[in-house]
Formats: sequence, C-alpha cells, structure tokens
Amino acid sequence: MKKRNQLISSLIAITITTSITTTCAYAKDEKTNNTINNNNCIDSSKENSLELNQVKVTTGAAVFIDETENNKIDETDEKNEEDVITIKHSERTLDEYLKSKIPQNSRRVKRYSSFSLFETNKEEIKERIKNGLENYETNIDIKTLVDLDDIQNNSNKILDLYFDVMYENPQFFYSSPTFVKFDNCTYNPSSRKLNSCDIKITYEYSNDVIDQMRDQLNNRINTIKQKYLNSCSTDLEIEYAIHDYITQNCTYDKDNYDRGTIPNISHTSYGALVNQVAVCDGYSKANMLLLNEYGIEAGIVTNDSHAWNYVNIDGNYYQTDLTWDDPTPETNKIMYKNFNCSDSVMHKIHPWTSIIPGNCTDTIFDNLFRTVNGSSVSEKSSVRIKDKLYYLSGTDLWKCDLNGDHKTLVKQNITENTNMLNLNAHNKDIYYLSGLEIKKININNGQIETFKNLRDEFNFTSGSYSVQFYIKDNKLNLTFGQSQSGYNLRYSTKKYELSSIEEDDIDLETNNSDEKPEDTIKLNKSNLQTLYNNNKYKLKGNYTDETWYVFINSLNQAKNILNRDNITQDEVDNTLANLQTSINNLKEKTHNLIKANKSNLQALYSNNKYKLKGTYTDETWRLFLNSLNQAKYILNRDDITQSDVDNALANLQTALSNLKEKTPEIINPIKPNTNTSSGGSSSGGSSSSDSSENKLDIKTQNNIYNTTKININDSSNLNIVNAVKNVAKTLIEINNISNTNKEVSLDEIYQVNSEGLKGTIANLKSDNNKFIYITCEDTINAAPLNIDTSKLNSKDKYLYKLDTITNKLVLINNTQENSIEVQLKNQDKYILSNTEMQSLTNNNWNNINNNWLYIENGHAVTGWIKTSDNKWYHMNNKGIMQKGWIQDNNKWYHLSNNGNMDTGWFNDANGKWYYLNSDGSMKTGWLKDYNGNWYYLNPNGSLAVNTRINGYYIDQNGLWN
Repeated sequence: MKKRNQLISSLIAITITTSITTTCAYAKDEKTNNTINNNNCIDSSKENSLELNQVKVTTGAAVFIDETENNKIDETDEKNEEDVITIKHSERTLDEYLKSKIPQNSRRVKRYSSFSLFETNKEEIKERIKNGLENYETNIDIKTLVDLDDIQNNSNKILDLYFDVMYENPQFFYSSPTFVKFDNCTYNPSSRKLNSCDIKITYEYSNDVIDQMRDQLNNRINTIKQKYLNSCSTDLEIEYAIHDYITQNCTYDKDNYDRGTIPNISHTSYGALVNQVAVCDGYSKANMLLLNEYGIEAGIVTNDSHAWNYVNIDGNYYQTDLTWDDPTPETNKIMYKNFNCSDSVMHKIHPWTSIIPGNCTDTIFDNLFRTVNGSSVSEKSSVRIKDKLYYLSGTDLWKCDLNGDHKTLVKQNITENTNMLNLNAHNKDIYYLSGLEIKKININNGQIETFKNLRDEFNFTSGSYSVQFYIKDNKLNLTFGQSQSGYNLRYSTKKYELSSIEEDDIDLETNNSDEKPEDTIKLNKSNLQTLYNNNKYKLKGNYTDETWYVFINSLNQAKNILNRDNITQDEVDNTLANLQTSINNLKEKTHNLIKANKSNLQALYSNNKYKLKGTYTDETWRLFLNSLNQAKYILNRDDITQSDVDNALANLQTALSNLKEKTPEIINPIKPNTNTSSGGSSSGGSSSSDSSENKLDIKTQNNIYNTTKININDSSNLNIVNAVKNVAKTLIEINNISNTNKEVSLDEIYQVNSEGLKGTIANLKSDNNKFIYITCEDTINAAPLNIDTSKLNSKDKYLYKLDTITNKLVLINNTQENSIEVQLKNQDKYILSNTEMQSLTNNNWNNINNNWLYIENGHAVTGWIKTSDNKWYHMNNKGIMQKGWIQDNNKWYHLSNNGNMDTGWFNDANGKWYYLNSDGSMKTGWLKDYNGNWYYLNPNGSLAVNTRINGYYIDQNGLWN
C-alpha cells in the first residue's frame, strides 16, 4: 500500500464508518445497469466501508464543468525580496483548456518566446506529470524543464499538458479531471532563474481509497475482458464488443447534467466502468482504456463542449462517439449511428478542435450505418449478432461481415411496412416493430412469427400511439403510449420473459432422421492443416485489399473446418481448394512503374527547401514543413504514380501560398566602429570597458542589445577567445580548409550581454575563407538577429548550424543578400561563410561512415523518430540509427536491418519466433491471435514450442492444443 503522502483536497470529504452498509462511490441512479456485477460500490463486506461524498461542480460549458469553487491563492509574503520573488499562482480549468483548442484553420497564433524551454520539453514535462500521478505526488517539480519566460508567458499552455496527460492516460481517474494549478513558483530576481516551480495536483481521495478503487477498476476490466472480449478474434470485433458493452452498461449522468452538478468522477473511466454513470469524456476514456488493453490504437477527440474517440482499425482511422450512441432515456437499444465515422460525416455531427493522428477517409461504415442528406445524418436499422451484421434494405433483411463484406440476403419482404424501426437481437431471433405488431424472425431458418399484437396487449382501438422496446437480461421491455385526442399520451409498460438458453445452430433444411449420417470420423485434414499453418502469418499490408479479404475469409473458413468434427471429407477438400485458390490469387501491392514527371515538384522543392522557420508563424510553418518533407519523400521514391507527384506539388504550392511571415523586431547589422583596431585597446574585460569605440548599442523596437568588443589579448577574456578558437579549429578539421597548424585569425570578437540576449559574435578568417561565428548562452524574449554579411566579400553566403551531437555543420540557408536573419536559442552555434563547406542535409537522412543519422531543425535527432511513411526508428545518444534488439523504458523492441521498428510476428537469426505488439514492444505470456489460436511467449519473448505451460500442451508450431 502506498504511503499517504499528500493532503486530501478540500473539495472532497471522505468519511470512515464502521457500520456494514452499502455505500456507493457515486451516482445513485436507478437506471444504472449492472450486467457484470450488481455492486457499484466499494466492497461493503469489509469491516470498514468507505463513503465517498463529492462536492458537485456547478458551472462550466456543456458536459465539461469547471471547478470555480477553487479560489486563487494570494501571493505569499515576500520576506526576502532581494533573494526570491514569488510568482502569482496560475490555474487552469478543463473548460478553459477545451475552449483554447479552436479550429486550426482559424487559429490566431500567439507568439511565445522562441527561446522557451517549454517548447522543447513538452513531452518530458508530460512524462514527469504522468510519473507524479502514478505515485500520487501532490506537487510535481518541473523547475528544470521550464524557465521564467515560460511561467510568465506560457503558464496556461504548460498547465494544459496536465489535461493532455489525463486524456492520453484514462487510467488516471483519481486526480481532478477539471482543474489544475501552479504552486510554489519562485525565482531569483538577479539571475532570473527559477528556484522552484511545482504543478499542484488535487487528488479526489486518500491514497488508501485510490488503491482500492484502482483494484476495483482493474477487476472490472478483467471481468469485461474475460466475459465479452477475449472470445473476439479481430480488432474490429473487439471494438464492436466494447462499444456495445459500454453503451448498454453505462448510463449518461443526465440528472446531474441538467442540474449543473456533474461530479468529477463522472468525467472518468472509473465512473463509466465501475459506477456505470458518466458524461461524454468518461465514456470516451473508458472506450480508449479497453481498446488499449488489446493494443488497439485509440485516443480522445474534443471540441469545447464534447469528447469522443478516434480509433485505428486495420490501418484506417475512424471517429466513434459512444455517448451519442447511448440512447437517453436508457433503452439498451444498440445504435451504430456514430460508430466508425469518416471525417466528412463526423463533421456534420459535431466538428472537432483536437488533433487526430491520421485522416479518417474510409467510408465503409458510413455506408453501413448512416444515411447522409445534405447536412443531416440519420441512422439505418441494423443489429449485430456475434460476427455478423443484420440490416434492412427496404423491406428485406440482409446480413454481412462486420466490415460490410459478403452481403447476403436473409429474407425478402419480412414486412409490408417499410417504416420498420428498432431491430433488437436475442439469441438467434431478431425482433422488430411492424405497424402495431412486434415480430421476430429466426436468422437460421427465416421463419417469421408475431411475438405480440399491441392492439390486444394494450386494448388500443384508435388514436395516437408510440412504441418503444428493448431487450435486457432476457426480458423484452415494452413501453406503449396512447391517446384518443392525440395529446397527452398515457404510457403503460410490460416485460416479457425470453429464453435464456442460446439455441444451437439450425440448418435451413431439416435433416431426414431416417438417413444414415455420413461417416465423419475418418477425415484427412493433414493437407488443409499444412496449408493453413504455412499461410496463417501472412501480412495484410503486402497484398491488395480485394485479394486479401478473399484470402482471409478462406483462411478463417479453413480454421473453422479444422476445429470441427461434424463435417465431411468433401467439406475438407472444398475448403482446401478454396484456400489454395485464394492464395494463388493473392496479388502483391504494386505501383505504377510509369516514370512520373517530377520536374515541377523538384524545382519548387529546390527553390524553397532552405526557408527559415523563424521567418514565419508556427502554424503555417508546420504545414509548410510537412508538405516540404512529403515532397522530398516523393522525389526520392521511384514506385510512385504521377498522381502522387501532382498531389505533392499541389500541397506544397498551397502550403507556400499560406505561409504567413512574422513581424520581427529588426536589429541593425552588427558593424564594428571603424576607429577600433582589430586587437582592441581596452586593458580590462568586456564588462569594464565603457569606451565608445569598443561598445556598440543595437536598438530594436523594444530592447537595446549591448555589444562590447573584447580585447583578445587580455587574459581575462581567455575563455571566450579559446571557445572561438575551438570552433575555428572544428571548421578546419571538418573541411580541411588549410593546414591545421596554421594560426586562425580572430579579427573581432563581440560579447552581447543584455537582458534579452547573452552570447558571442566573432569575425574569423583563414586564407581566403571568411566566417562570422554566432553563439548564444542565454536568451529571454530575444528577437531574431539580422546579421550583416557584406564583410564576407562574396556573392553567395551560407548559413550553417554546428550540431553539438555530431560536431558537424548543417546547412540551414544560402543567400545573396547582405543580411541574414538568425533566430537564436540557448546553446545554439551558427557559422556564416563566404564559401560552401562540407555539411549535413537538414530535415533529412544522412549517411556518415556507414551510419545513418536524421537531422531535424539543425540537430541530430536522438531517441524515437517517426518518419513520413509512418515508420518508427530509434537513434542512440550520438544520433546514430540503431538496428536489432534494443531496450527502452524497460521494454524490448526489435529494429530491422533497415532500422524501422518491427511489429507482429518476427523470426530472428536463430529461427526463434517473437511477437511484437502494435507499439513495437515485445510480448510475453499468453497471446491470442485473430483466428482464436493461443500461443505462449516465454519471459525472454521467444515462442514456446513442444512443451507444457501450466499444464497446457504447446505443439511444435507453438499452438496450444
């Protein structure tokens, strides 16, 4: 049990009582469904039960409610103002967070400090927040990850990272989902360095209660998996099952929503899965949590008043909204109107403002479940029974696979009325409303019968009426409203018991019991088993969709035949022939090898590849850079079509036309006083010289940058001079400019030492090569520098960044202008040269001594990187691309000979099989594939063969038999 290491939030009262009572964690809603466990409360059988009473939040936008009861804390006493200053505490609500995420195409870019640590440390801050939440820390220290400028200008953005973590990690239900603030933020006024800076976390419960609640949530998840999900064989089937479970077993917290008193627990996965009462972000967090349990990529989509999910199924992204598929009032009718929508359809339902990793362009489920008419979207009648969908087309009942494939007519003209509503399934029957009758059709034999005649059941003769029914717990629940006048319907309800035993499959034709059954014992399945085993690990991505779906259906049919005994040899042989045919017909994905005309794209790319980020707004620059990188990718590929080239050209042209320039603060080019000698006449250091001939004030709109020429022969400046000489020596070693024993001439060195910028600018030369060296030690709100390049005495000037990881130059820009803009960040080093030098290519792969590096924004990337073709690579601390097995964050990954991360089944050089999850991490323990096969992966990840695991026999192919 974790130690109680934080104070309990004043928003929460936790009362310990010794009486054995039934006390719910939240929401005494009589409509709450309990199909898994009729106990939504913390175990009341324990001697000490826990009663959790939460303060209701009363304000906020739509279903997202702010905790405005949290008053801002006044500034603390500043006892030693000379030594420390306390920064006024900032706070952030979920409502503010969501409203800040306005659509990108209308976003007004706020100009944050270009030198902010926050801009480069976002992921590290989020990781620290995540670790803090995992360990119940009340104050999460981030002072080393931000600077004073961040706290003063970007505080809201930093606090927003907390909400990012909450949405990316739905297992965190126990800290406030609606409120966060800074605490204990102080800095030294003389150095402007942060002494302390904490993110204050408000926990809803004590540590002991959180531990119990986490156990409850995990137990509920395991129960759901065992009862509903582990029997599923595909990711899509799992997604359907999770959707149906949550919409049937979670109740929307409408009463509290109507009163404006939604408790925080209803915003969480715990509220949705354990209490089974939630609002939209509780639904979406629960959905994401269960999908992630099976390695299915999923996340949360938001706008300023609502939350739902995105999900990646078989490489396609979709948007799905469980909240809007859960009918209110509760009816347990399963709807798919908002299930796996494309972007175009979801935009008509509710636009979003958050980021989705990929475009949702697939329309398979749009065609299955929805009818779009202009801006309106209506639901089609459909119902799922295991791995099949049944739906209406006119008056006919059809069935298909869960992805819409293999459409088959079940029964024609099941009603004369095309206005049929509310399909409900129970066992092998589908119940539906036809006029004033509830009918049912058996999906195996197509037999239709009237289940209830509503005229008789409710003594209805004439007038207005309404009907609603749903099936739950083997009961058909029926509500009937009627009125003679057409107004003020009077409602009556009835429940009808249905069979709780699922009927066996019934053949469409009745067997003649007098016929002798065919001998099914002596079957030869060996050829089918061999063909199945040799092809079950094929990968979808290698083949065209059309031939793949034919193959996978044949493969699944083979698996079904292999697992059955009540079949004939003819069925085995036919299945073998079908599988062999589907394998023979598999077509690998090919590309149009007709040579594409790339000349226009190449010209546009070459003319714009050296643009500088600092010149343009962040939003338009990011879109431009993505288009530029995509163009580079297309230019380097041979297996592309002319359409690919034309699309990349159009995207790049659009991104260029949309580029918006920043309004920079202009700094006059730095030029030395013509009366100052190169050696300098000051005998002191840079800070002691006030001579006008050695000091140059450079003015901007808001700042004055004091540049002081230093005496390079003064011993007090030795460190600065040596630092510049080391850079000059690096240039010689990289480019072999001249004999390394030759002394490099340091024409001038200026120190920049002002409130906005601290650094060094130096003029160097070696033979006919001239350089301007710019380095930055510290920046606070510094504007871009406009550097005078005229003294390079050359038509072409080249700007390089010195990468500190590889100690190599990276070409940033080349120009023929007499000034060039440089946007400095802490520890940046730039070189301006009058000649082209050996350098790395920016924003691209580079090969150095047979090692691959990726250079991005002038630096070698380290750690994980995802390329434009959605492949992951890992670069070590020297920026070198790794191969083979690596361990990261206590997980093992395998990188191919090309460096990209492997997923799925992997066979190593020793012939051992491993399974790598969708995130690349090595799987251990039991594994079930989409065909229902079970495997066991040893603690070292290798597939167990010819052995017993906990009494279960594993054969030579790794299959549990």
